[in-house]
Amino acid sequence: MTNEVQISLAQTKKAIVTNLYHLIKSVPDDTDRTSVVRLLTYLNGLLRIKIVTPPTAEIMALIKAQKPTLYNAARRALFPSSHLYMLFQIDMDPKLAVERLSRYVEEL
Repeated sequence: MTNEVQISLAQTKKAIVTNLYHLIKSVPDDTDRTSVVRLLTYLNGLLRIKIVTPPTAEIMALIKAQKPTLYNAARRALFPSSHLYMLFQIDMDPKLAVERLSRYVEEL
């Protein structure tokens, strides 16, 4: 891999995790439509990333642990046929998710 590609991969990975933590800090843990739309918009964007494989299981575990009310409101807002529905079926230990997210950013 060339150096430019490695930098781009590292920047993308860092942006994924940075955006996750920004979402967790800025979006309230409530059932408000605006909050649910922001979460679902973030998740839609996450699934569109092609340059790297996003750590979706870890991200969902962290959102579920940090924002349980928002997580459940977003889950209930989706139809089973939605492409996001499968993300809400993921279950993982939040401590393990934090460890893996740290390694994800550092692995390049």
